[in-house]
Order: sequence, then structure tokens, then C-alpha cells
Amino acid sequence: MITRRPLHVLAWLATGAAALAAFTWLGRHVHLLAQPTCLVYVLTSVSCPGCGMTRATACLARGDVVRALQFHPLAPLLLLQAAGAWCWWGLVVLRRVRMPSQWWLIGTVIADGVALLLTWIVRFLTDTLP
Repeated sequence: MITRRPLHVLAWLATGAAALAAFTWLGRHVHLLAQPTCLVYVLTSVSCPGCGMTRATACLARGDVVRALQFHPLAPLLLLQAAGAWCWWGLVVLRRVRMPSQWWLIGTVIADGVALLLTWIVRFLTDTLP
């Protein structure tokens, strides 16, 4: 009988591999993202709070931090947060740490949402949206 632990490890590794592949693909195809593809922008001609995030991530994949910050100043922070969450998940799967409280997760999502909204407001008022 297969235990759940090896399947969880496999899911964790597969998720990391998929994220790394997507990150690498973005870095190689950043030229394809020269124009905004955000549905909100296409429909309203106004950038959404996440506009520029894909292009910023593509720039980070190429090592261009300065340009990434111009596209979206929160991209490096959110990328580090995602990598940290993936590492924490691995530690949980390997039973090195406990699963964090659901309130920690909810608080993080709320804090990220507030940060995105505040960043969008500042960028909108200073006319620095991508």
C-alpha cells in the first residue's frame, strides 16, 4: 500500500518544478510581454492593482531587478513570499515543522491585498502605472 507521504513529496516537487519552468519560460519570452495583456486594462484602459506583475516577474527571471521594480514594485517581495511558502510546504511534508494556522494564511492574504491596493493607489496618483 502506498502511503500519503510519498505522494505529498511528489506533489511538492512537481509544483516546484512547474513553477521553475514557468519562471524560466517568462525569462526567455519577456519580449512577448511588451504590451499589457490584463483583461481589466483591455476593457477599461485602467491598470489593475496587479498590472505589470507578469512583466516584472519576467524581468526578475532575467535578473533585471531595476526594470522589474518599474513594472511592479511588489513583484520581488511576492516572488520571495511564494518561494518561502513553497519551502515551508516542503518542511511540512517532511514533518520538520507544523502546518501554519489558517489565521496566519488569511492574514498574509489580506496583507498582500492591502499592499497591492495601496501600491496601486500611489502609482495611480503619481501616474507611474505600467
